Amino acid sequence: MESNFRALKCFVVAAEEMNFTRAAKRLYITQQSLSKHIRNLEEQYEVQLFERRPVMRLTMAGEQLLKYARKMVREENKLFNDLHSKARVGRIRLSVGLSMGRDAPYLPDVVEAYHALRPDVVTSCRAYGYTALNAALRAGDIDLYIATLSAAGKYGKRCPIMKDELYFVVSEALLRRTLPDSWQDFLAGARGGLRLADTVELPVVLPPSDTALRNILDNHYAAAAHAPNVLAELIDSVTRLEMCAGDFCAAILPKSQLVKKHVQLRTPIYALHITDLDALTWIGIVYSEQEVLPEYVTDYIECARRVITAEDARVNALLRALVRESGVMPLGGEN
Repeated sequence: MESNFRALKCFVVAAEEMNFTRAAKRLYITQQSLSKHIRNLEEQYEVQLFERRPVMRLTMAGEQLLKYARKMVREENKLFNDLHSKARVGRIRLSVGLSMGRDAPYLPDVVEAYHALRPDVVTSCRAYGYTALNAALRAGDIDLYIATLSAAGKYGKRCPIMKDELYFVVSEALLRRTLPDSWQDFLAGARGGLRLADTVELPVVLPPSDTALRNILDNHYAAAAHAPNVLAELIDSVTRLEMCAGDFCAAILPKSQLVKKHVQLRTPIYALHITDLDALTWIGIVYSEQEVLPEYVTDYIECARRVITAEDARVNALLRALVRESGVMPLGGEN
């Protein structure tokens, strides 16, 4: 039985990749071992699963098997969590995916609140790229993931939680240096918010191109026929904020990161609300499309929704009030 489930999981990954070399790498096995698993399935069901010429694709039998294999692998993983893990160590494991490059300052509070609610569950969190996140959810390797919903895949049900607005963060020294004759006009015009296109003259540090936030920004730049002046690419948002504090460049940061850490400032820093990206920055949970979720998964979804909503309200209050203490001054909201 274990060998059959392993073969089915190998088949699912091979069908998603349509390339045995990449599939074997994802599975941490050799290509020869993967081919053997596929061959065993073809012999067991007496069908051909892949056509290899002129391009690799599933046969009709392969498409039908994929539909059932995904469900079987997902259910087997749930069964392992619900029975095997509990029987061996007395606890269930909840696997949570996080989007790579998107910091989750609320995650420790979610884990703490969930543990208080479900002490019998071990929460296992791991960061993935978006393609890998969706593949892991479909394969049943994770129970759910927390991410920017606009960049999520087509598979899975969505639970929107908060709008993590984006801010253009820039120091006064950089504004004076880059816009010597118009920096004050720039700030005055940004008090009610600004468009992404308004920022392209200023040098900026952005997240890497394989992250969800960068994908959102690049698509918006391209649609508006603008090219940003990118000086560096960094995945860590705190480091991007510190580069702003060093007057080297500006950055585009989610609202949730603006109050994460105090940095040493040489000059005032302004956090300017980017108004034309709000619809693209919803954060939420994506979970399996199966009809009935285990109770420990639904408990986590509700717990995360409650904790993140409360954290969002706290951040909003700080941004409206005394954020000046950290040197970050949002100009687009109430003061």
